[in-house]
Amino acid sequence: NLSTELGEKMFQIKLDRTGNRPDALRDLLINGAINNSMYQGKILRVIEAPAEPDEEDPMDLEVEMLKGLESSALTDIFLPEYVSKELRQFVECVTRYGELGASARYLLSGQPGTAKTQIVRSIAKACEGKATIILASGGDSRLNMLFSFASIFRPAILCIDDIDLVVGDRSRMSNKSVLGTFLQKLDGFTGSHVFVLATTNDKSMVDLAASRPGRFDQVIDVGALEPRNYLD
Repeated sequence: NLSTELGEKMFQIKLDRTGNRPDALRDLLINGAINNSMYQGKILRVIEAPAEPDEEDPMDLEVEMLKGLESSALTDIFLPEYVSKELRQFVECVTRYGELGASARYLLSGQPGTAKTQIVRSIAKACEGKATIILASGGDSRLNMLFSFASIFRPAILCIDDIDLVVGDRSRMSNKSVLGTFLQKLDGFTGSHVFVLATTNDKSMVDLAASRPGRFDQVIDVGALEPRNYLD
């Protein structure tokens, strides 16, 4: 499949009017190599570093591979059934991506201590080997770079913790261009091979333009642990 894709893309490059696109060929070969490297199907954590928000070259993104990520199965987390059902559906979309060919984008909202991080870790563990999982922090404004890196892998799950740090309410934001970039990326990745799993402590802190239906498929409220969640 890779050789066929490379052949088609190289033919398209040759048909380019300029007749000279070494940069496109270089990017194609590098992306193809990364997609078939040891990173494929693994859990990767982005190492935070100062960068300009509009930087896009995924080669500048520093990541580390996580081995032996400690997590519980989704069935071991005490959650209301409707939440568990939606999360299982997300995992199924990932594991059956080759058949379904569609991605999903979920936003998890809940106060600290409501298991959002544990849910993300559980989903990452459940999808390991089926997709490349990229764990990032909301404090990292290099959205172009993150999405460009994620788009190399088929499929990929881009997990962004504390998304409100990047795409908070525009009335309180100092850098509105970051929000604009995020909205463009969500619109541009509709039906693509990049899944998005984001978390926030308070969904009201996320700009309405980012959290409206069509950009996130599901906005799931993860509440505090209640007896009805675990009595059974």
